[in-house]
Amino acid sequence: MKWSHVSQMSIRKLKNILGTALFWRRPKTDRPDIPDSEYEVIEKIFVNNTVFRVRMDGRLYYFRVIEDREGSLASVCRGLATKEAGALFGIESFYPKNTVVRLTGLGLGVLQEKALGETIMAYTREQRLGMLTADFQRMLNDFNLADAVCHEADHSPNNYNVVIDGNGKLEGISCFDNNGRGTFACRSDVSFLTYKGVSPFVLPNGIVNRPHFSREMAEKLDGITWRKTYRRLHGYLKFAPILFFYRRLVRIRKAVRNTAKTNPEFLLRCSEWDRKTIDEELSGVYGKTYLGSFVNDCLPKGKPQA
Repeated sequence: MKWSHVSQMSIRKLKNILGTALFWRRPKTDRPDIPDSEYEVIEKIFVNNTVFRVRMDGRLYYFRVIEDREGSLASVCRGLATKEAGALFGIESFYPKNTVVRLTGLGLGVLQEKALGETIMAYTREQRLGMLTADFQRMLNDFNLADAVCHEADHSPNNYNVVIDGNGKLEGISCFDNNGRGTFACRSDVSFLTYKGVSPFVLPNGIVNRPHFSREMAEKLDGITWRKTYRRLHGYLKFAPILFFYRRLVRIRKAVRNTAKTNPEFLLRCSEWDRKTIDEELSGVYGKTYLGSFVNDCLPKGKPQA
């Protein structure tokens, strides 16, 4: 084996050791092991054999094995902690349920329920505009807020499903890809660009770069203390990433308050979002927001767009 290969392996091992020591906690389970007679492996998702689609109790799940190799533990902890952060913000329903279990024959890992709803990828821009509701706009706004606090920069319309009601209107989000590499980074910055150039949620001048914000969410942010944050996240994250998560939360909370002082129409109750608020956000004044990305990104190829 060449020295360069040995050196690269040593660096990867060192990064894994440091990451575990400084950032990630190995998840534990209080559940008894699930024997291989109680589940069926449908397929391997990745060639490295770390993600499987399994059937259990008549339902389909994804199972991600927790390994000691570089990146595996970090990826698992980011996904689990994102779900917990969602609970802090009152939007835990946006994320599929995750359970840490040990499957005999596969090992310790995370069992994730299949995301609700369906992908939006097959719908044209015109169809998406016709499906839009003010409630869905508010949900995307809350989703954007959570991503900004978590420092998640990789969410796009192709890694969350949408729930469509009987009238063909959008009524929910179910995000299944919550472990982007920068998530829970030890950075205080909240003015970063995200997937495909989505504009910062907060501008460098400390003003929220969106036309409106949920008053209910603002009240929720006011009630999130350091103690609540630490209790919610410490099962998967160590002190440093929790500290920077909370610093970003405090910055965004301050930005929400400052924006509300300068714009009396900024904070809206759930019932106050309407077609006008949709048009405001799609005007382009605020750059490409999560709503703008939903309408214009990841469109089906070969179909005419409005």
